[in-house]
Amino acid sequence: MLPVLLALAQFPPEFERPFRVRDAGGEIEVEPGGAAPCFADVDGDGLADLLVGRSDGRVELRRNVGARGRPRFEKAELVQAGGVDARVPHGDGSEFTPNLGDVTGDGVPDLVSGSWYTDSAFVFAGRGTGTFAAGAKLLPFAKSGTLVDQGSSVALGDFDRDGDLDLVNADHWGETRLFVNHAGPHAFARLEASTPMRAGPKAMALDWECAPCLADWDADGFLDVVAGGWDGNLLLFAGKGTAEFAAPVILIGAPTEPPVLVPDPTGTRWSVFAQRPQVGARPCAADWNSDGILDLVVGDDVYVEGPEPVLTAKRARAKRELEVLLQDLDARSTRAWNEVRAALLAEHGYAEERLWRDEDLRDAFEVTFQRELDLAPLVRALRKARAQVALELAPLLRPKSHRSTVWVYLRRPRAAR
Repeated sequence: MLPVLLALAQFPPEFERPFRVRDAGGEIEVEPGGAAPCFADVDGDGLADLLVGRSDGRVELRRNVGARGRPRFEKAELVQAGGVDARVPHGDGSEFTPNLGDVTGDGVPDLVSGSWYTDSAFVFAGRGTGTFAAGAKLLPFAKSGTLVDQGSSVALGDFDRDGDLDLVNADHWGETRLFVNHAGPHAFARLEASTPMRAGPKAMALDWECAPCLADWDADGFLDVVAGGWDGNLLLFAGKGTAEFAAPVILIGAPTEPPVLVPDPTGTRWSVFAQRPQVGARPCAADWNSDGILDLVVGDDVYVEGPEPVLTAKRARAKRELEVLLQDLDARSTRAWNEVRAALLAEHGYAEERLWRDEDLRDAFEVTFQRELDLAPLVRALRKARAQVALELAPLLRPKSHRSTVWVYLRRPRAAR
């Protein structure tokens, strides 16, 4: 079965066959919901590291301990900002979308991401070691009259070639705007009025969860937009040096070969085989192998199911008991979650209604609330107990896999295409 599937795979001649990115623990997997990669030098050692934004609003760092052109990554660590996990407010299909660039003007790369609830981009000022200062709003989109909706994904690049970094934002619904930086080099970014971006004769409308990136893909001196989307397509909008772009062309089409679950010889463990990134494609254009040609690093989201298992009466009874236990743990977890939230609201004298009226207050509260959940002993104990029950229950259920992965498409030199 698997060799037949592999034989059916077709890839554009511009690219080599894609491969999964590995770290010291094996092929990279992050929690389901999407993976947003950024391949850039985070710790200042001259080698590009791998940042992967997660659907829970956090971001992982895998330090590159290989050599130039031959990346080799350590196991993941959560990026720290102000002594805690770097985090942005997250929601439906929106995660930490990491970008690295100096927007504070001190010569040290900073970490910038969009967010979900806030209609804003966040900046975490860099310290040059792979750690960052606490996050702060870089730009409140909603308050600047730009009509940018929630679920922002941002990209950095010197769009007008004046020495500072400008910002492109695409919201959850695909509306895309350019924010030009008027600060100049060596100064904190001053992003003011935005300009709607166009692609050919139409407004640039990107797919939701597109996570666009800026790069001079065609080497003509102008930044282009490379964007993904939920269907798995990867698109190129060729730049002209203004907010007007060429109509999109498909760099890599949506996957047509579905992922499959394959059992091991015992039939008790399952592995996922896919030939390329799946839905929710989020690209990063970067020179992976240091050959002077931009490649594509792509995060995705994979969900696949296998057949229902045949259970004996004893195993069926065990399944029912574990499912009841899991429901009880979920109910207790919800109560514990509500207790932590109520206590935190009372401590600060807030009401839920006030949080929804005050965007800045809500953002700060949600970050604090998530931190308190991570520290609460009962919540942590219930999470641990649930994970153990889920582990025991897994072999008795229909096999499923839902995870996010990271891939690389190496680009061939023109002479080899």
